Amino acid sequence: SRPLPPQVLPSFTYERCLLPGASVRSLWKEYALFLEGKGAVEDARGVLARASGVFFRDCAPMLLYHAQFEEAHGGLDAARALCAATCALPPPAIDAYLAAANLERRAGNTDGMRAAFAAAVDALRGEPLAALVRHAAAVERKLCGDHARGVALIESAIAREPANELLWDAALECATSAVVPAAAGAGDSPAYQAAAALLERMIAADSPLPPPARRRAWLRYQRLVDDYAGSVDAMRALKRSRDEAGLELTLDSEVPESAVPKPLPKRKPNGMSVDVSMGGGAAQPSPSPQQAQAQYTPEQLAQYQQYYAQYYQQQGYGQGYYPQQ
Repeated sequence: SRPLPPQVLPSFTYERCLLPGASVRSLWKEYALFLEGKGAVEDARGVLARASGVFFRDCAPMLLYHAQFEEAHGGLDAARALCAATCALPPPAIDAYLAAANLERRAGNTDGMRAAFAAAVDALRGEPLAALVRHAAAVERKLCGDHARGVALIESAIAREPANELLWDAALECATSAVVPAAAGAGDSPAYQAAAALLERMIAADSPLPPPARRRAWLRYQRLVDDYAGSVDAMRALKRSRDEAGLELTLDSEVPESAVPKPLPKRKPNGMSVDVSMGGGAAQPSPSPQQAQAQYTPEQLAQYQQYYAQYYQQQGYGQGYYPQQ
């Protein structure tokens, strides 16, 4: 038989490899990249068409890879068709809708980008939906200068999943992005009023959020008023509302871990610390408060009492661990 020409031999080798390895996605990509690097764009397009149209019709990464190839070589219509096919794959994936929106953004088609975001709101659920609307609102605000459209998109998502706290968090982030602290004597800005109105909806008695989420909303409301309100009256009014609701917002889960003192180490008679958690000794049961006090001299106990009293007074968490004598 006659030998193959040098320019044909690599393609022949790839085709031979695909006979047993057609299910290997990276092989198709490598084959297409080789042809593209040689300037054989149409041949590379044919390879990717075989991969995405036959062997990997239900594989989102391959479809999106082919879409990027088409976009890079001016085939916007083909790229849009591939992105649409990816979005139609079950279950709905945020990457597919982001790819479609970003394709339209790069093409300068703002309406197409917004259509992709709207389709994603209809298809996605849960955390992916919250992540997408958060991103979409940021794009509207930063790229298009249309803050109101981003707010409307998040509200449409909340209407679909009113109990999704992540969506409310995205709405609050969008609302507070334009809030600045009020100057002395200045009234509250419209951005502040919008954020406060959103938080009022989150803490309302008929709020769709579960009780733990409403308590977290109260904390966020308190921080908003403390940091941005133009009058102390707003702070006092919020405190009265909180008291009327019977809420105590100093939750243990809200106390930073670094603010909670670690237990005192056990000590040998010579005063050296012993940390049994690091190995070298068997774990011992936790001592009672009376046993803990008996391990220290009166001078040491008095010193620790003074330290913890000062620490807890500074942090505002109440009395120290050791009782007063």
